Amino acid sequence: MKKGILLGLPLVLIAPLMLLMLGMGSANIEAVRAACATTTNSTAGGSFGIGTLNWRGASHYEKNPHPGERPYGERVPNMVTKIGASGASVIGFQEFEPPQAAAFLEATDGAWEIVAGKRRGRSSTVDAIAYQPSAWKVDEVRYVSIRYGGPMIQVPLVRFTSTSGLGSIWVLNTHNPADAVGGSDAMRDAAVRAEAVALGKLQAAEPSTPLFLTGDMNDKARFQRLFLSVAGPGWSAANPSDQQIDWIMGSPAVTFSGTVVDRSTNDRAHKYTDHPFVYTTAQLAGSESGRPGASAGLGVMPASITATPGGPVRGQVLVANANIKTRGGFNPGVRALAGPSPDFITLNEVEDVPLSQMRSAAPGYDAYREGQPADTNDAGQAMGSAIMWRSDTWTMLDGGRVKIVDDDHTVFKGTNKLWDRFAVWGIFQRSDGAVVSVIAVHHMTNAYRFPRQWGNPPESRAEQYGLGMDYLIDLVGGLAPYGPVLVGGDMNSHPNDGPNAAAPRMAAAGYRYTKDSGVIYNFYAAPVEVTETWEISKAAVHSDHPALFTRMEMKGAGPGTNSAIGTRPAGCPPCPTSGNLGTLLQPVAATGNLEAATVAASAAYQAGFRGEDLVTAVAIARVESTWDPKATNGSHFGLWQISAQHKGKVPGWNTRADIFDPLLNARYAFALYSARPGSGEAKFADWIPFEKTDYHQFLDVARQAVAATGAGTNNVAGNVGTTGCTASPIRVAGELSAALKARLDAMMNTSNGLCGLSWTRGAPCTYDNQCPKVVDALYGGPGVGRGYGNGQDVAQGIINAGLAQAHGTGLDPLPPVGAVVSYNTGNGVGHVAIYVGGGKIFGNDYGCSANGVYGCVGFADVHTPGGSVTWALPKQAFDLGGMPAAAA
Repeated sequence: MKKGILLGLPLVLIAPLMLLMLGMGSANIEAVRAACATTTNSTAGGSFGIGTLNWRGASHYEKNPHPGERPYGERVPNMVTKIGASGASVIGFQEFEPPQAAAFLEATDGAWEIVAGKRRGRSSTVDAIAYQPSAWKVDEVRYVSIRYGGPMIQVPLVRFTSTSGLGSIWVLNTHNPADAVGGSDAMRDAAVRAEAVALGKLQAAEPSTPLFLTGDMNDKARFQRLFLSVAGPGWSAANPSDQQIDWIMGSPAVTFSGTVVDRSTNDRAHKYTDHPFVYTTAQLAGSESGRPGASAGLGVMPASITATPGGPVRGQVLVANANIKTRGGFNPGVRALAGPSPDFITLNEVEDVPLSQMRSAAPGYDAYREGQPADTNDAGQAMGSAIMWRSDTWTMLDGGRVKIVDDDHTVFKGTNKLWDRFAVWGIFQRSDGAVVSVIAVHHMTNAYRFPRQWGNPPESRAEQYGLGMDYLIDLVGGLAPYGPVLVGGDMNSHPNDGPNAAAPRMAAAGYRYTKDSGVIYNFYAAPVEVTETWEISKAAVHSDHPALFTRMEMKGAGPGTNSAIGTRPAGCPPCPTSGNLGTLLQPVAATGNLEAATVAASAAYQAGFRGEDLVTAVAIARVESTWDPKATNGSHFGLWQISAQHKGKVPGWNTRADIFDPLLNARYAFALYSARPGSGEAKFADWIPFEKTDYHQFLDVARQAVAATGAGTNNVAGNVGTTGCTASPIRVAGELSAALKARLDAMMNTSNGLCGLSWTRGAPCTYDNQCPKVVDALYGGPGVGRGYGNGQDVAQGIINAGLAQAHGTGLDPLPPVGAVVSYNTGNGVGHVAIYVGGGKIFGNDYGCSANGVYGCVGFADVHTPGGSVTWALPKQAFDLGGMPAAAA
């Protein structure tokens, strides 16, 4: 399974203030930012070095050496020195045969990596692109086919994203056939056209993304004339003249300077090779990095989003969802949809309707879908969905397309079909500044009622549908940090079709829905409420589906809580917790056998589970097997009830008895978990949707089991260093310490409210400040006077800082004792309190005996404040010292 790019939202400027309210200094803020640090895709432009080099293949020494030619083993170190001095971070290599590739990688010791082309269907380094991983990461690899003498070869076309803010680029590296291998002018011309056409399609799809062509063209001026005539205006050559056959070309977004044609390397392979080494500085125009096209890999999410999070969305939003199958019926159909003046219209099966027709058919509406994909096999399904919006009310900020299903081998009306499926997304800003995201999706034809497949695909149609929902939910999560997300379209499933159908999967992600009489849905999340929904007939919309209308009261819905844009370091899913869990976590009454749970916890940790996902894995094992390593249910075995169909995914399962080994079973579980996109519960999609028992009830004992194994102590801290993920200093507390209890008692006994506490005098004494003052008074240092802002600020600050441990409506499961619980009640104020165990929170406004006394404190049920809830654990750096003795 291809991994997608993780999505989310960068830390906002308010986070340091929120952290200070919670008793954290700037050093701790930086520590939070460093943990699981992300890399973002900048649009600032800049420059880098790029080159092209023909190595003179190692095999020439044995087959047809030049006079005095030396073997590759003597030449590689010399060429490595030249490369190091060039300043290039991306170089196209030709005649880079496997022995040379191995020697180069060994000599550079991790400073360079390569992306290989293909020959005879297999990976081949002969044509490769070398890059410095410290400067670039690979986003996507494609291939362009050309004839090289006799056989067809595939040369690499790679999308890189800078690690230092340069944005994204595409590089195509080629070796056009020389006469010596059976090439000809006609064959080289055909290769040039194929290369220019491939780059032209990319340029059309991503006009602002810089594109490069490097390679040994085996033609001088003739190549340049033909390439520029096909590629189109704006392309340029880095070469200072047309007297070389080794070329570097750049698209209109690129300018070159300081090109070097190092002819010293063309020494007939005595020390180097038989070509000059050409390298240059490429200046990139500052621009938005291009959006990956629809033929990008399955589940590949946008690497960056050009939008700013909005505030609470108020008022009503009307959405229409429709599938219009025929171009002839589009105009009357879309006019019927536009009649009630919806804010947004999501469309499916409109691949043959140009955007210009959409706009002209519905005056006052604009329309969007991603451009034609480079892979023509994807074209029909990729272009099928679109979003329209009222242009007098909304402005589009960003948009794109994500493939959610790849190669559905379905049998449709007796005919074998190979279809992909896509979700088109857009982020829109209203004239008052409110931001809403909209997704138009057209999922697989009903995988539950029509499971038949042709060929021998590796997954059932129902499994593919479920994975498609994984990717759709992953996309929803990536857009949520900007504002509420509305999802609509032809989902081709019914609520009772199965656990992976659209309705139950979206419900598990916190989304409700409206639905027509068929399979058209509109999904939305609380606090949004539906005020009216209706459908219009198939005839009215000129389709084989009715159309759905949903009017929603947005009720202050705002940005959600998701990961920051970028990529986590490998081995950090999510950042492991550290600290003395074994000593701080106190025994609690819980269902299940701790000793048996400890076996599962130890195996899960050794298999690779970390952090909260480690605890979740142990709790899920309780549901699956009651922590019995020998449990069997038909063809499902062991702690995590691994299905026999997965045999072979992990080495070691040779006999039936093998899978009952807790560690091997855990390794299979971790392999399944790792193959799922997203985070949190989405990673456990092989279990949770099929369970009739809620695993949450076993989280407490699972947490104890993790602590009992030592998986939360030295082992975690020791292993974090190997993952590239900075350990979070969060500590889990099972009961309040004596110092914290003393502070709590002091607050309870302060007749004049929190304003009278000697160690919290610095903050203003206003009503809105009092609930943050509780946090400060419990965890802050002497005289620091924190407590600015309100409870809603604290909640969002925790979220923005990446400290949130849970988020949603209500607290299930309950957090550890001592957790800071924040409630976003949607009123612009919110609330924050401390969880003290037994289902109770401690905070202001509870048990007040005198009206008008700010900061009177007491206890209340954890669910009393309501709203959207998040909690964070106090950090190790909280200052608990120096409290005046009188206060204790």
